Amino acid sequence: MQEIEEYHNLLRPAQKIRVGRFAFTVDTTSAEAPSTVFSEIHRALVDLQKTTYPTLRFERTNPAYYRFTCRFSKTGAEVPPASPALFPSQGGGAAVAAAAAAASAASERGAREEADTLCAPSTNQSWFSGASRGAPAPPSPGGGGGGGTTPGVTANILPITAQPEDDVVFEVEVCKLWLLKLHGIRIKRKWGSVFLYKEIYSMLIERIHL
Repeated sequence: MQEIEEYHNLLRPAQKIRVGRFAFTVDTTSAEAPSTVFSEIHRALVDLQKTTYPTLRFERTNPAYYRFTCRFSKTGAEVPPASPALFPSQGGGAAVAAAAAAASAASERGAREEADTLCAPSTNQSWFSGASRGAPAPPSPGGGGGGGTTPGVTANILPITAQPEDDVVFEVEVCKLWLLKLHGIRIKRKWGSVFLYKEIYSMLIERIHL
């Protein structure tokens, strides 16, 4: 019963949805309801986890949006105190949470100019990025975002290792296309290996059927 409850909490309808102007493709857009697109993303992530990346972890970090925060680690080793702790333990106390928040803020400030999206260049492009099913385009600068962990949902994110080339953290979010009755998928790297991100990104897009 607990697993069923956690599943429904993970996929429950969001309170709002972001709207963005961006370059998009048919592989990352759909006329279906955002909850349907979000469920398909969840199915693709689970399939990717079972078949290719067993250490891939994801959680819904903010119930107000249709967004998963995902994390893949080659090693699964513990992160040193100096490394960016994007996913602090819920039971670590106020001091741990404060230290983790400070580390996360410092990491986001340092990565603000290098966080990658894989959409085609567009003069009207905002924070939102679409992507095609083919070979990923070269990374372009983007911003960061995030939220708190959803209460009642198991946080299955692994700790970040000391080697950035062994880890990647990225977001997958359902957003509404500006001026269109369509919904698109935003995928954005927040931290870690660009090469791992491109690899996982391509395989995830192949598994999403809209």
